Amino acid sequence: MAIVEGRRYEVDTSLPLLCVRGNEGFFIYQTSGPQQFSPFQMDGAVQQKWTNQVYAWSKDGKYLAWCNSESLIVFDVSADFKIVFQVSKSRVSSIEFSPRNTYISTFEPLSNANGSKDNICVYSFLGQNIVATFTQGTFEHWQPQFSEDERVCCKSFKEHAHFFEDGNFSKPKHKLNIPGMLLVQMFPAAPNHVAVYIAGSKKGTPSVVKVLRYPDLDQYACLASKSFFKADKASLHWNNGGNALIIKSMTEVDQSGKAYYGETMLFHVTTDGSASVVELKKAGPIYDVAWDPVKNEFCVVYGHMPSKASLFNSKCSSVYDFGTGLRTACRFSPQGHLLALYGHGAVRSNVEIWHRASFSLVAKVVDFQDITFFEWSPCGERFLLATHSPTLKVDNKWAIYDYQGKQIKADMGKQGLGAGSRGGNNFEFWQVCWQKRSKEEFPARDLAFQAISLQDLKVQEATEKKYVPPHLRKKVETEKRNVVLDLNDLPDNERAAALNGQSTKNKNSASGHQITYKSGDQTVNVESEQKSEQANEKSKKNRIKTLEKRLKEIRGLKEKQSSGQKLEEEAINKINREPEIRAELSRLKP
Repeated sequence: MAIVEGRRYEVDTSLPLLCVRGNEGFFIYQTSGPQQFSPFQMDGAVQQKWTNQVYAWSKDGKYLAWCNSESLIVFDVSADFKIVFQVSKSRVSSIEFSPRNTYISTFEPLSNANGSKDNICVYSFLGQNIVATFTQGTFEHWQPQFSEDERVCCKSFKEHAHFFEDGNFSKPKHKLNIPGMLLVQMFPAAPNHVAVYIAGSKKGTPSVVKVLRYPDLDQYACLASKSFFKADKASLHWNNGGNALIIKSMTEVDQSGKAYYGETMLFHVTTDGSASVVELKKAGPIYDVAWDPVKNEFCVVYGHMPSKASLFNSKCSSVYDFGTGLRTACRFSPQGHLLALYGHGAVRSNVEIWHRASFSLVAKVVDFQDITFFEWSPCGERFLLATHSPTLKVDNKWAIYDYQGKQIKADMGKQGLGAGSRGGNNFEFWQVCWQKRSKEEFPARDLAFQAISLQDLKVQEATEKKYVPPHLRKKVETEKRNVVLDLNDLPDNERAAALNGQSTKNKNSASGHQITYKSGDQTVNVESEQKSEQANEKSKKNRIKTLEKRLKEIRGLKEKQSSGQKLEEEAINKINREPEIRAELSRLKP
């Protein structure tokens, strides 16, 4: 039972809560229970952005911190939203909890108006007092980085970083000073590897990323390093185990003039000293990269539009190609069993949900445009889409979907959260996000779904009804019977099926279509209605033969494993795919 603004609310937390902050106030939605999606208002009086500034969840979702124009307030969600922390703080623009909620950090825009230059404050959560202050002019990478056990805290600045231990912020235990160092990324779990990015000079010195092992911060005794040219800045992405790092390098300008946003490259570095370039199949910018939270694999969205999305293993070999589409971002579910591909901001695309184990397209959301925010629910079976300010100040909205693409709840800005109506075009959402929860609370479950063919969707898009002038209608009808698809635009499994003559006809059109596949200078014509049973049977036998060959290889790997021989990760992945191969084999065999 929560008591907010004198009113009582029954709060069901079996599924994560949803917070919405906008010019109507600050609201919390329940996503389960009898009062599902009935919002309760934390404060309806704060309807101006300067009085309704920011909120943040603790890592375990137990605490909710919120700043209005007067105070920083922390609520204990598990204790009926009781206020457990409150300090006078008026200009906070960002809040961060430490992993075990011992500390809470705040950032304020740097200003001399308040007579102090310390715009980053670290508070002791229990003592409710300031234990450390820092000064930083830029918002980027302002957060102090804590280890999971909170024994180590790293605060990086330009060309130097301070490491504090055991809560003693009076004097850093270790310092790291490297000329040109612009970025420090500490992996939170032991043994706390530290990656640093050192920018190259205009005199021709290359940029370098080095991996160090805390507390041995000698840059000349690093575990691994990778140097590269053409980099004005870089981003560092640790994998879930802290033994591999993805480096995304970027330049401000593309000297060749092919890309508006400059050139990008991708590198893979491991703590055992190996380093390699991630080879991509399509030229163009690299939009996004994301690690699988379970396996040592990563997804990359890249290439000129329509962009490609591919999955790579720890050896930087392509595991699966998801084909092409209007995509600029990728997000794995917390359990790693689903992958979302979508276009962000000005890229008006659909959201694709892929099943990771079977590489099947599960859903495609087509009724939400102008996505400025995407977030998986901690349960891993729902996701949140939003268009919010200040990225876009018109048509602000949010919606929740399940993994099959069914809309569960939406607020499209047409009705008020409370009584009354909204202020027309002036309505804005400023912040929407899920309550954070532990992955252990929501283990991965077996999902039921009907796989969708990306080829069928592309044929449907190519043949959908559009206005055609009368004098061109006969010509267009003829063209509709000939649909041209590029094999490189299809996912791996559908590309293989097309080459083997297994493609089915377009079921969404009134008449059959002749599909012409193009790949470079070669074309393959497949008339879906005229495929012979003999060709299908031959392809089926070939597939069975391939699967049986793979099972034989797996049996050999298992024998090596049982004899005590150590297998490489790629061999272990082959063994793990045995149930999937046997299931497909049972479907093909009579």
